[in-house]
Amino acid sequence: GSMKPTLMIDDRILVQKVTRYIGDGFKRGDIVVFYPPSVETEVYEDSILGRFIPFFPENPPAFVKRVIGLPGDQIIIRRGEGVYVNGQLLEEPYVKEPANYDRYNMESISGVNARGNFIRPYQGNGAPIVVPEGKLFVLGDNRNASADSHVWGFADQSRVVGKVCLIFFKKQWFGGLLGGEDS
Repeated sequence: GSMKPTLMIDDRILVQKVTRYIGDGFKRGDIVVFYPPSVETEVYEDSILGRFIPFFPENPPAFVKRVIGLPGDQIIIRRGEGVYVNGQLLEEPYVKEPANYDRYNMESISGVNARGNFIRPYQGNGAPIVVPEGKLFVLGDNRNASADSHVWGFADQSRVVGKVCLIFFKKQWFGGLLGGEDS
């Protein structure tokens, strides 16, 4: 449920896959499907070179998140307030409650946790992040329950599958007719 309430578990979406190749590219607010940079990797420390080497599984899971920052944008996340892009507080009616987390350093890696995810050191609430060329800053609408750019850094535009252009089935539209609860 990282995209609640916009997308719920079991919702069905239509993805426009040609976004990267034609059209006007990505816009702030787009919902994109992509392969994240580190969440789906297994990371091993090379004992000879002393560095972390990622290995990608054959079929990594794709993620669905909202584009918040484009290349060149300055992002500031303020706990309990919201997200600022280039000095302007984003109006985000789709977010139920503001993020209750702090910024991580997107450039340095300080270690690897037991699950193989990169850990980035805390740099302080409200510190600016500048989105590099070829990258996107993406967040889930359910900010406090989402593995996204605040955890693993920028999404690479080359790993974007496409933009969500239609939600064509939402389980909640049918209420209790389908049985079970909406997640």
